[in-house]
Amino acid sequence: MSIWSADGTRLPPAERYMDNISDPGYVRELGIMADALTQHYAHHRAVIAIGYNNEIGNGFMSYSEADRQRFIAWLKEKYGTIEDLISVATQRWSRR
Repeated sequence: MSIWSADGTRLPPAERYMDNISDPGYVRELGIMADALTQHYAHHRAVIAIGYNNEIGNGFMSYSEADRQRFIAWLKEKYGTIEDLISVATQRWSRR
């Protein structure tokens, strides 16, 4: 669940918001933590809500290979072919 810079450098966890919320492992582990906290505090009178990372998106953007592959898969699902992607990407207002 590391964060990678655009030039391929692995960034050490040196500050707040070093999580990669798009990483499937992160999502899985957060789900496990959420289930555990919810079960533990489900009947506690003083708890009315539990929040998980309410400030997402304030950190570094990750350029990991896993993120890159998920982005490519998303592009393929959304646009189908490279020709369709190019057609959309080069269309600006009424110009190509």
